[in-house]
Amino acid sequence: MMALRVGKDPFDYINEVKIERSKHAMKRRLQEYTPNSNSIDKLENIDQKYHLIVFSAEWCGDCVAYVPALAKTQYRPEISSDRLLS
Repeated sequence: MMALRVGKDPFDYINEVKIERSKHAMKRRLQEYTPNSNSIDKLENIDQKYHLIVFSAEWCGDCVAYVPALAKTQYRPEISSDRLLS
């Protein structure tokens, strides 16, 4: 399983977003998004170690859309609802 090694946990980031509209959209995206299991399997079978650096801004529409997807992809298969809605 992929794991976040350094930096801010993406769920904490989403819960700490100060722009309410962005926070609401990110939480909705987190609940609605379903990672592609074939893609996940391919990522999990990579033998090399990679580091992913994510720069995000809560006012950025792309970040609002893709940070929740990244978070859910990293923490598969299930995410507890208390993590999502804190």
